[in-house]
Amino acid sequence: MTIEQAVIEKLRALPVEKQREVLDFVEFLQRKSAPKPPLRSLKGLWADLKIDITQDDIAEARREMRGNLTAGSSKDGQCIGRDAPASIPEKPDARESRSGIYAEDAE
Repeated sequence: MTIEQAVIEKLRALPVEKQREVLDFVEFLQRKSAPKPPLRSLKGLWADLKIDITQDDIAEARREMRGNLTAGSSKDGQCIGRDAPASIPEKPDARESRSGIYAEDAE
């Protein structure tokens, strides 16, 4: 007996509602294994907008992003958030370290 014959035999033994579930599952498997269309490049996405982005534009945007990252850095090069304290407070007592924000916990 082939797989196809075994599946058909077992399918016929099921109630109609369960047969519908089997059909739904088979269709799901077909969709899942279907070839996916290739992704379009960003250049293709904005081609009709008449936007011309050069390598220099990309390099400048990267420099700006890096500049924003280093603007919030501390003296030792560690990046800190705008609202973060300049240094981590010393740990006053082991019982108060539950938040994990003290210098010992950061090491």
